Amino acid sequence: MSVSGYRVLVSINRFCCLLFLVFALSYLKAQEFSLVFRDKISDQPVEFAHIMAKSVYNKQEEKAISNHEGEVKLSLKPPVIIAISSLGFKAFVDTLKIPGKHTIYLSPEYYQLDRVVVTGQFRAQPVDKSIYKIDVLDSKQIQLKSANNLGDLLRNELSFQYRSEGIFGDFLRIQGLSGEYIKILMDGIPLTGRVAGKIDLGQLSLYNVDHVEIIEGPMSVVYGSNALAGAINIITSDYSDKDMTGRANMYYESVGVYNFDIAGSKKIGRSSFSIHAARNFYSGWGPVDTSRHKVWKPKLQYIAGGAYAFRKNKLKINFTTDYLNEELHDQGELTIENLFESALDGYHYTTRWNNSLNITNTFNEDFVLNLQGGYSYYKKRKLTYINDLVNLEKTLSGNSDFHDTTTFHLISARGFVSNISGQKFEYQTGIDFYNESAEGKRIQGEKSITDLAGFMNIIYRPVDAFSIQPGIRLIHNSKFKAPLVYALNVKYMPGQFIFRGSFAKGFRPPSLKQLYLEFIDNNHEILGNENLESENGYNITMSGEYSYSKRKHNLNFSIDLFYNSIQNAIQLAIDTTQPGIGRGMYFNLTGESFETKGFEAEMKYHLFPRITVKAGVITTGCSKLGEENGFEFSTDIASSFQYFSPKYNYEIGLFYKYTDDYLEFTGNFNEEGELEGVSQRSVKGYHSMDIVLSKTFWNQRLTISSGIKNLLDVTLVESAGSVFIHDSGSTTTAVGYGRTFFLRLNYRFEKL
Repeated sequence: MSVSGYRVLVSINRFCCLLFLVFALSYLKAQEFSLVFRDKISDQPVEFAHIMAKSVYNKQEEKAISNHEGEVKLSLKPPVIIAISSLGFKAFVDTLKIPGKHTIYLSPEYYQLDRVVVTGQFRAQPVDKSIYKIDVLDSKQIQLKSANNLGDLLRNELSFQYRSEGIFGDFLRIQGLSGEYIKILMDGIPLTGRVAGKIDLGQLSLYNVDHVEIIEGPMSVVYGSNALAGAINIITSDYSDKDMTGRANMYYESVGVYNFDIAGSKKIGRSSFSIHAARNFYSGWGPVDTSRHKVWKPKLQYIAGGAYAFRKNKLKINFTTDYLNEELHDQGELTIENLFESALDGYHYTTRWNNSLNITNTFNEDFVLNLQGGYSYYKKRKLTYINDLVNLEKTLSGNSDFHDTTTFHLISARGFVSNISGQKFEYQTGIDFYNESAEGKRIQGEKSITDLAGFMNIIYRPVDAFSIQPGIRLIHNSKFKAPLVYALNVKYMPGQFIFRGSFAKGFRPPSLKQLYLEFIDNNHEILGNENLESENGYNITMSGEYSYSKRKHNLNFSIDLFYNSIQNAIQLAIDTTQPGIGRGMYFNLTGESFETKGFEAEMKYHLFPRITVKAGVITTGCSKLGEENGFEFSTDIASSFQYFSPKYNYEIGLFYKYTDDYLEFTGNFNEEGELEGVSQRSVKGYHSMDIVLSKTFWNQRLTISSGIKNLLDVTLVESAGSVFIHDSGSTTTAVGYGRTFFLRLNYRFEKL
């Protein structure tokens, strides 16, 4: 080879090396992604969507906001993890491996066909696939309503009749049935600690809650006792898909509410850890500002908790723990009997500790195993002091009846298997175990009750539009003979219509408190009854729903009918031989059934993404004790209006509810301890309204919410009679603590 030829060959080699180096460098440097966000329903561009992106290769991050054409450009080395959030749309997370143009369709928040629910399901699945009608209140609703606890969230919802009873707290009725028939769960695990048969919703905070799932109607086969009227499942937040998160929240309300909470999470490999803590303070309220005796009691709460999650292939493990300590002050009135110089003050100390473990694994793509375990602890401690307001001395009362400590433990275990959804034949079969124990001087030592059950549900779809689900539950109860519990659910979906129907039998043994507890203090006393028998009930529910969607418009109509019949219903009867003492005892209502019936109708309209309107009416009838075929009806009305500005990232919410006059009944018992006659209480109807303005700043990291609660300034409404042993006998009932102004500041950050 000549010298010149050799030089040419060397030049070619050098050029190829240089060309290879250029290509290598161009590959190693950041490459451009062009993303376009569009509405999944209307196909319109989504403006002001926030995106967080991180390169898997070098951990470099970028943040951006989509323009008026819904477009964002990124310069990162692939593969790239993206997380998209936009008010009015569901959060979207994905991994992009190839640079270039990508069109991403975001699902509107109102379009719930892909919303995943777990309550009562064989496995997590979209809400439209469920044979039950499930309502979901998500984190956006919690934030817009500035709800601090479950009672705040549900008080203006159509389906619930909200009541507050001072020391006993806040509770709900569904279909005219009170808390004894409503199963309240946290991550699928039942909670203990019922006072007068009901769980205080003010003790169930929402700071670490992702959403709440609600089923109205019988869930006795799936969840056993306390589930004839329905189930409320509080689903805590899952941070397993985030590398790191943090949150701080401050809340002020002019009535004397000062709340603060923080939370954080970190992902390490396949595991993620999270913690949260809160302090809530409320100064109380009474109709007379100078009175030391408050209708709404002052209280202080400390809350702490944490969670652990592990993910590997089809295996999912979740553990959560949540702790609450509450101190409530019941300051006594100054009366002529004590010369207005001293008073009896009650101090109520409550501890709740809820723990849950969930393990899910899928085998052979057609077999799902779900294991759940839970431990719920509840302790109520009552101390009464004699407060000398002249000498400013406080001494513990010498009357032992004014002091009490009661502790409850609930251990639960649940395991079931099912096959993969979408098949013509599906099954779910499993076992439940509950053991509840209580100890304290009012219970006369330690008492316990155990419930072991096996259950099976089968779904059969002869055609795609029709599903039928029979189910049975076999129960062994340690104290009462349990019948066979069964249910039949059907669902038919012709086009835009959905029809559902259910018939179910329920069984509820008396609780430990109803059997043994003697609740005695300076205001009232409740006596247990060891001779109580278990309740048996039936429920029939039918519903119809129609949805229409076109471009940005969505219209939904629904109507529900329900009927409940309960035999041997357990009632708290009043002692008529000692008027003014406030003494009550539990009895079975024999010889007649306690019945409720009614209907609910609701309309929802969405002009996406700006306007959401809801309006509905519910009529509930409850049977009058001692009157054959006699019912007392009440009609509640609820509506809400929400407006969202995508350009300026603010949202306005207006929530209204009219609670109708209602009449309640209970039995009386005489000095022989026998039921005799009926007492009743009537409470006038009232209107309530809240208005909220919420705006986000700093790439949606900071949210400021402000507004007015109880805009119509409702406090006391007229009432007559007494059906509760803690009623004061006055001619008014407290339903609110007046018009208040609130302000909430919420800061959060997320790192992929």
